[in-house]
Amino acid sequence: MVATTGPRYFGFVIGGALDAATAADMLAVGWDQPAYNHLSSPASAVVEEVAGAWLVELLGLPGDVSFGFVTGAQGANTVCLAAARH
Repeated sequence: MVATTGPRYFGFVIGGALDAATAADMLAVGWDQPAYNHLSSPASAVVEEVAGAWLVELLGLPGDVSFGFVTGAQGANTVCLAAARH
């Protein structure tokens, strides 16, 4: 239990209990691969390359543009700040 003085605090919502939410969590855990190169996970690296190529085409970017996927919001913010400084 968490003690708080706030009248409308009901605790943290950790995850879903619906079948779809449980299945999505199981897939995310099962497919959690370090896809940063072909050595660690060839299949995940290919999926990242294909998805990145789709985004490049969808956004109409030059074909030689580089891309990368991050793990979440914190990673995205860090990468964007580093790219902006560069």
